Amino acid sequence: MQTKSIFTLILAAAFAGGCNPPQSGYEVSNGSDFPIADKAVVLSYEEVNDYLPEEIGDNHILVVDSAGLRLPSQFDDLDGDGKWDEMAFLVDLDANETKTLYFSAISENKMPDYPKRTNVRFGYKDEPYKEVTDEERLKSTDSPAISKVFQMEGPAWENDMVAFRNYYDARNGIDI
Repeated sequence: MQTKSIFTLILAAAFAGGCNPPQSGYEVSNGSDFPIADKAVVLSYEEVNDYLPEEIGDNHILVVDSAGLRLPSQFDDLDGDGKWDEMAFLVDLDANETKTLYFSAISENKMPDYPKRTNVRFGYKDEPYKEVTDEERLKSTDSPAISKVFQMEGPAWENDMVAFRNYYDARNGIDI
């Protein structure tokens, strides 16, 4: 009887002292017979918050696997309010593998610097090669004319595997 009272007292003290419940892991699975490299996972702020013992607040999230490997991630502000709304990260999975991942809330300035693997560019052809932020699409399909206005004849985006170019004129075509 006395042992039960001591246990109850210790448990009550732990909760009164602000002890947080342990974090549960987030599982990602590959149900195919083939490995997947760089599987993209996108979670909302609310979904991520469900896996943390405390509110995220203004923090960013460090994603690690069970071996402690940090996974590359990014945070997107979809509504332009200055706070991130979704987190995207990449994970490698072997065939038929399930990994448990863990999230830790840390300040943005403590986030690791991951190698950049993508780029988007829409710029003017002439110096100082300013980025295009607000420009009407040209009405002509005259390629030499558009070549004189925009670098790559319009917006271009690329990653470490492929590149795309959108012709910013009446052709509205895309090269891969």
